[in-house]
Amino acid sequence: MTHSRFSRRLTAIPSWSAGAAFLLCAALFAGGTPAASGGEWRELFDGETLNGWNASDQDAKFSVEDGAIVGASTGKTHFLFTEEEYADFELEFDVKLHDTDLNSGVQFRTQLTRLRENGTSRRSVHGPQVDLGRSPGRSGHIFGQGNGRWFTPAEDLVRHGHMKNGEWNRVRVLADGKRVRTWINDEPVTDVTFDDELNKTYPNGVIGLQVHAVKEPERVRHVSFRNLRVRRLSAERPSPPAAAAESAAPEEEAAASREKRRNVLFLVADDLNSWILEDPDRYAGKVVAPNLKKLAASGVNFERAYAAAPVCSPSRSAFFSGVAPWRSGHYHNLPGAGESEPLRAATSLASLFKQAGYATAGFGKITHGWDQKEGWDVKVGHKRDPAPPGAPLTAVGRGEQDWGPIHLTEAEMNDTGNADRAIAALREDRDEPFFIAYGTFNPHMPWYVPQEYFDLYPLDEIVLPELPPDDLDDVPASALQLTEGKGKFVDAVLEADLHREAVQAYLATTTFADAQFGRVLDALEESPHRDDTIVVFLTDHGFHLGEKHHWQKATLWEEATHVLLTIRVPGVTPEGAVCERFVSLQDLYPTLAELCDLTPPTPVDGRSLTPLLHDPDAAWESTAITGLTQRGGPDEPYVAYLTLRDERGRYVRYRDGEEEFYTASDPREWTNRIDDPAFAAVVEDMRSKLPSRAVAATPMPEVLDLRAKERRPKRTRPGR
Repeated sequence: MTHSRFSRRLTAIPSWSAGAAFLLCAALFAGGTPAASGGEWRELFDGETLNGWNASDQDAKFSVEDGAIVGASTGKTHFLFTEEEYADFELEFDVKLHDTDLNSGVQFRTQLTRLRENGTSRRSVHGPQVDLGRSPGRSGHIFGQGNGRWFTPAEDLVRHGHMKNGEWNRVRVLADGKRVRTWINDEPVTDVTFDDELNKTYPNGVIGLQVHAVKEPERVRHVSFRNLRVRRLSAERPSPPAAAAESAAPEEEAAASREKRRNVLFLVADDLNSWILEDPDRYAGKVVAPNLKKLAASGVNFERAYAAAPVCSPSRSAFFSGVAPWRSGHYHNLPGAGESEPLRAATSLASLFKQAGYATAGFGKITHGWDQKEGWDVKVGHKRDPAPPGAPLTAVGRGEQDWGPIHLTEAEMNDTGNADRAIAALREDRDEPFFIAYGTFNPHMPWYVPQEYFDLYPLDEIVLPELPPDDLDDVPASALQLTEGKGKFVDAVLEADLHREAVQAYLATTTFADAQFGRVLDALEESPHRDDTIVVFLTDHGFHLGEKHHWQKATLWEEATHVLLTIRVPGVTPEGAVCERFVSLQDLYPTLAELCDLTPPTPVDGRSLTPLLHDPDAAWESTAITGLTQRGGPDEPYVAYLTLRDERGRYVRYRDGEEEFYTASDPREWTNRIDDPAFAAVVEDMRSKLPSRAVAATPMPEVLDLRAKERRPKRTRPGR
C-alpha cells in the first residue's frame, strides 16, 4: 500500500466532496476508555463561542445553539477545524443526528493537504474516520477517508444499533499508537490495529467538523456536537514526512494548475442490457464477458443504475451535457437536439475537460445527435460494418433487424479499429492529463460478428427470457403504443422459431464488445497511467429481446431503462464493491467534475456519486428518473412520459390518467398494481418525486414540426 507524503498546513478546504455527511474530522480523536491514562482533559468547546476553531470559508454554516456546535447542510461542503493537532489521545463528545439521511463521522489524525508530484501541496482531507450514521449501521467503525476503504477489517465490520437516531449519543475514541478503539453509549464497537505504514502516514493531525453538501439544499439537515473534550496520552509523535511542504513558497501554490491531475478513461457500450450482472431476475443464462466483469470487480459496480432516456440520442446527450431530457426537451431519437436552448447553453463533458487543460480524444460512438466539436482534440466517430454478402441472413431480417456471422476478420471491424486508436492514445507520452473516450457500436443491431463469438453459445445451452402471453393486459394505451411497431417483429421472430438464435446473436455480439473493451483496459493496465486514471464504463440504455412483447429499446420498463455502470477511482473506490442504491447516468457529469476538481460553467442535473464511491452503502435518495415521448396523432399533443425507479418499485406516468406501478417484489414487472389501494400512499409519494407536467420540458420544436407535417393535407392533382 503506497501513500502520498503530506503537509499539515491549515488552509481552507474546497468543496470537492459531496454527499450527505456531517463528518467530524477529529485529528487523533480519543474515544475515552476507563483504562486510559494521560494528561489533563482539555475542553475543545466552551459551550458559547467557536474560539479555537477555524472555518474553511466564509459561507460555512456553523453556529452555537443551546450549548452545542450545530452544523447545517448546504449545497456545498464546509469544514470547521481546531487550531491544534493531536497524536495519541482520548476524546469524548456527544453527537446528535437530527436527520438520519445525513451521515457523519469523526476523522482523526487527519491531514489537510497532499503533496503533488512536483513538490507542491494541494488541499485534501484524508485520514482515519470514525463513522457516524443512522442506526442500525456501521457507526464507530474506522473508514479511510480519502483512501476508499475500511480500516476496520471486513470480518469485524458488523452493523449494530448502538446509535440512537435523533437523540444525543456519547462517543469515545482511544487512539494509542497503532491501536484505535471506539465506544458508543458505553458499548464497545471496534478495536483496530494499524499496520506500520498506515501508522507512519497518519501520526497526528487536527480535529475538524465537516458538513457535507446535500442534493436538496433547500431542505437543511443538522448535526450537533457538545461536551467535546480531549487529553493527550503521550508526547507527540513526529509529523508526516511531507512537513517540508509547509514551507512551500507562494509561487508553488500558483503552480496548482500544473499538478498531476487524474486522467479519465470513459467507456460506452451501445444497446447493451444488464444481463451480464448475473442476476437471475434479469437473465439466468450464461454471458461471456470476462473483461467487463473484471473491471466491475476492481471498483464500484452500480447494480441499480438507470438511463435518463431509454434511447441512444437523448440518453447520450443527457449524460454528456449534464442536461436531463425533462429540461432539454430531447426525449427521443428525433432530429433537432441542437435547437434545445438548454443544450445550446450547456458545456459538453469533453469541453469541460479541454477547457481545464486536458487532452481530449474520442473514438467510436460516444455521443449521438448532440456534441461540441470544439471539445475534442481528436475525434473519430463510429461507422457501421458492411452487411455480409447475401444479407439479410435470417428469414425475418429487415433493415438493421438481422444477425449472423460477418465476412470480415475481427481486425477489419470498425469497433476494433477504434479500440486500436484508443490504445494508441493511451500509450502516448504527454505532460497534460487526458480524457479519452471509447465507445462500441456493438451490440447495436444488426448483430454481425465473427463466427467464433457465436460458437461460444451453443444453441442447446441458450436460456430464453420468459414471455408471459398476458404481460400487456394491464398496461395503459400509451404503453401499448410504444410496443406496437416492434411487437410485430417479436411476432415474426417467434413464428419463425428464431428466438433462440436471436438471443445467441445478441450474446455473441455482447462478447465481441467485451473483447474490445478488454483490449483497451489491458492497454491502460500496461501503461504508466493505471494508478492515476479514473475508469468509467456504462451502457447508454437497456434492450428488450421479446420481453413485454417488445424488441430493442424505447420503453419505460426495466429492460430498456436498466443499465450497466462501473466506476474505478484509484485511491478512492474499494475493490469488488457493489452499490445497490438507485442512481442515474445523469449523475456522471457532476461526479467526474468533482473527482477531477472541475467546476461546470453552467448548472448541471444529477447528483455526484462520490459519497457512494467512498461508501457504497451510504444513504442515498433515488435519482433514477427516465424520460421518453411518443409521436402523437393529429389530436394528441406530444407528452413527456416519465418513470421513477427506487427501492419500492417502479412508477410510470404516461398521459393523464395512464399510469403503472410495479412493486420491487415483481422484478420482471408482470403485474401493474396502480389500482391496488394497498400501494396508494407509495404511488402518491413516487408521483410527487417526478417533475410535474408543468415543469417537464415539452418536446422540441422539431418534434412538433414533424407532427405538423403529418397533419398537412396531401396535395392532389386537379380533377382527382
